[in-house]
Amino acid sequence: MTKLKTIRKACIKANESILDLKFGCEVLYKHNLYRLINQGESSRGKKWYTFLDVKTDLIIGDDIKLDEIIGCPITLSDVLLAINHSKKNWDYEEYGTTIELQAHEDFIEFATNQKGWGNWDLKENLDWHAKNSPKTIDLIYNLIK
Repeated sequence: MTKLKTIRKACIKANESILDLKFGCEVLYKHNLYRLINQGESSRGKKWYTFLDVKTDLIIGDDIKLDEIIGCPITLSDVLLAINHSKKNWDYEEYGTTIELQAHEDFIEFATNQKGWGNWDLKENLDWHAKNSPKTIDLIYNLIK
């Protein structure tokens, strides 16, 4: 399993609502990635959904059978929940009991005494950091594995 998948799995375990079918949730349909952009309920109580194809901007309606619910993008709060959830497995003498967070204008810097530091751009999600900040991904992975 890749570091990104391991982090995502830990975040979902700590916050199962990531998999709720709500605005921004990503799904697979016929092997294409779609994002939920609208939802509602008819007067008869039937739920309906509108999805946007991430690559083509094609919009599809509600009478479809989804292949998989991938979930909402992983945010910093999800990562912090996963770290907190996994810390019961830490050797406190090696890792310490705290993670230092420093707020800057548009990012958070976080560090541990043994595992280094990383930055989280507050405007971005985990997938963006996986492409642009491998040091941050390595730190998060080492904290939750």
